[in-house]
Amino acid sequence: HVVPLVVQKLTELLGGEYLYHRFTESQHALVITLPCADIRECSSVLENYTQRTEHRRQQLLPPAPSAEPVATPRGTEALLIVGEQAGQNKLLQEQLAQLGKPIVMAKNGAEALLMLQSRQDIGLVVADMLLPDVSGIELTQTIRSQYETSLLPILLIIDANQPGIAASAFAAGANDLIRRPLEKTEVVARVRNLLQQREAIVARENFRALNRELEIARSIQESLIPAVQPKSNMYKIEAVCLPARSIGGDFYDFIEDDNFIAVLIADVAGHGIPAALYASMLKIAFHNLRSHAQFPEKLLRELNTIMYERGDRTFISCAYTLVDFRNRRLLHTNAGHLPLLMQLPGNKTIERLQPPGGVLGIRRDTVISVEMRHLQPGTRLMLYTDGLIELVNRRGELFEEKRLMQILQQKRQANLAELKEELLTAMREFSEGENFPDDVTFILLDT
Repeated sequence: HVVPLVVQKLTELLGGEYLYHRFTESQHALVITLPCADIRECSSVLENYTQRTEHRRQQLLPPAPSAEPVATPRGTEALLIVGEQAGQNKLLQEQLAQLGKPIVMAKNGAEALLMLQSRQDIGLVVADMLLPDVSGIELTQTIRSQYETSLLPILLIIDANQPGIAASAFAAGANDLIRRPLEKTEVVARVRNLLQQREAIVARENFRALNRELEIARSIQESLIPAVQPKSNMYKIEAVCLPARSIGGDFYDFIEDDNFIAVLIADVAGHGIPAALYASMLKIAFHNLRSHAQFPEKLLRELNTIMYERGDRTFISCAYTLVDFRNRRLLHTNAGHLPLLMQLPGNKTIERLQPPGGVLGIRRDTVISVEMRHLQPGTRLMLYTDGLIELVNRRGELFEEKRLMQILQQKRQANLAELKEELLTAMREFSEGENFPDDVTFILLDT
């Protein structure tokens, strides 16, 4: 047991690859690949080994700049041909060239396993039943212990005079068989059929994975939204967050006090789990800064510092509004977000409050400023995200802020519940459906 471990360690130290596989009690395969600048220097050593020891000169490629795996583009899966007959391998290579796939070769089972281990782009294996180290069935069984039948199809080449071999091959996990002599039309048709089946299965699995991700993102987003709206005799609130098909990073939250109500609305760039996770981090940070609730400028600066130090430079727009009843004032800060819309009591005119402020999470010293207004009873406020005004109808027209403001003016005398329903109806009629390309979030507040 010690000698193989020493050989493996020496191989790795020399920059090589070591692969040992036990097929049966009496059949073992060992492949050691070592870099060598001049193969002639090794010739005297190699001559003393058996004929199964092979050496090949290959170009040494420089290491990739990143260790992260690169996804194989659709349609570029490589085909692995396994067999020791050079003539048959060449024929297969010529026959399959019309599929436009990269083709790689292995002369035996051990080399095929090493290639599967080192390459991530192999999408199909064409293997001879007769290999120098193991049988095609044994190779199939070994591959099936690591790869699913649907994700790595195996086509075995058998002789016409091998009765009963088909049952054993399929039991081992082969997807299809082809008999010698190899006829081009049949070879291409069988390989293409297996590749198409694999592509359909991969697409279905990707779709399922995407749906699972969206369900996770949706559950995260739902957990961010307050389950109950704040209630007080000093104000009324109606809030809506409608997630898009792809789940974005919209969310809102409140800080309640006997003397004030504070509202945060945010839109994290992106979709799916990453956006939902960043929104959850923002929510946690917001609640940890509750002591700054009455200092909007300081609160947003602190939020920016926290999100910036996460290191991923995620684009986050948000707005924070403090309605201070004790001091009869309204304080509003904006971090790259849309304006706060304000209607004074008995007045349909809409004022846009949008003090200068950069988005969160991008620059450590982003600009944050605050705008103050005298608070009058009967004032109406609205905060919203861009998913509302960027709704698109079938003619390619945008909902736009102008349409939103018209509804606010027309429904100035309606209560908040009626206004909310009017806005939702207008949005759905405009977009002609329930599904929106981006999250739609808005908050209505009457003092």
